[in-house]
Amino acid sequence: PLFAHSGTNAPSRLYFSSLFDTRRHADETISVECTTLQELIDGHSPTVIKIDAEGGERFLDTVRDFGRVRLIVAEWDWTHNRRRAAWLAVEAHLKAQGFAVEVKGHMPPFDES
Repeated sequence: PLFAHSGTNAPSRLYFSSLFDTRRHADETISVECTTLQELIDGHSPTVIKIDAEGGERFLDTVRDFGRVRLIVAEWDWTHNRRRAAWLAVEAHLKAQGFAVEVKGHMPPFDES
């Protein structure tokens, strides 16, 4: 699941979090209410999505209906997504949904061919 923050004018602090045990945080762990990307799309009908999800971008292939989304800008996190199969699954899913996939710069080598 992904966490969405709607923003506030009140003072707030941002704490690091991760779905993966490769990035442990030394402070106390707390649970937060989460929502899926599909639920965010269904509830807000965005036309553009920007994703920097510290590995969670690999779940783009679980979105069944992108609705009005015409552009997705996403960072592929190599710390957590080094498997070629994960990238190929997301790339194929996005293309099947009608998106053109363009890589800016270069792709680092995957752990397996």
